[in-house]
Amino acid sequence: MKKLPTQFYFCLLTLLAGVQLSAQQSVTGSLPNWEYGSGNVFTGLMTPTKVGSLDDKGNFDMSLKPDYLSEVKEQIARENADDSRKWKSALMTLAKAYNCYTETVEVVNGDQPFTSLSTMGFFMLGNMEEKERFGDMMPATSKEFAQAFHNLGSYNFKEGYSLDWYFVEKEASVKGTCSMDSYAVNQEEMYTHTVHYDLDFKPGWNLVKYEIEEVFTDRDGKTYIKSDRYSIIPEIPSEIEFHFFPK
Repeated sequence: MKKLPTQFYFCLLTLLAGVQLSAQQSVTGSLPNWEYGSGNVFTGLMTPTKVGSLDDKGNFDMSLKPDYLSEVKEQIARENADDSRKWKSALMTLAKAYNCYTETVEVVNGDQPFTSLSTMGFFMLGNMEEKERFGDMMPATSKEFAQAFHNLGSYNFKEGYSLDWYFVEKEASVKGTCSMDSYAVNQEEMYTHTVHYDLDFKPGWNLVKYEIEEVFTDRDGKTYIKSDRYSIIPEIPSEIEFHFFPK
């Protein structure tokens, strides 16, 4: 099963942006009331990789390069060649990412590696030359939805959805459902978490929608993901906004 994003920060500021996918295969938008200056959009875990630009007015442009996966593979090879690193990195395959350990999820061409444009759902903003990180942004339907993933320990999940861009080299699909029983934080209440997969990947970039359809609320008011879904959509919905979380 695909793991959920895990990132922790202390402050939240949400800025709304009109976002579109241009004919030049890039994601563009504008963060209003921007006050952090110009920089770039980054992704990556071990080494930040520039995937877009950001001007001093908050306008950003993230490229969807046709050879992006090849570039990521080359970067991983360079990182792994560094003997000073204590651990090696590798691209996840579809079969491993969506492994439910049951026969209820069918994965076709799952042995191939893939990558996403974001880092676990978030994009980093900053000025690498000045060694300054502004914060992170996430495309989602509401700031409450995005905030829950920016602070998983709060257990304050909301219904809604976010977007990410996945790159695969050949056609693939992930279909089915995966359910598991889970305990609430109080270790007394239990709920069933069901993930629905409806993914038909085409070679190149795919726009993936991750949606929380239903939440479970425990007696203390904490909320948990009860039903969520992964699907591929043709274009960015008009209701999507980019939410900014300052460092």
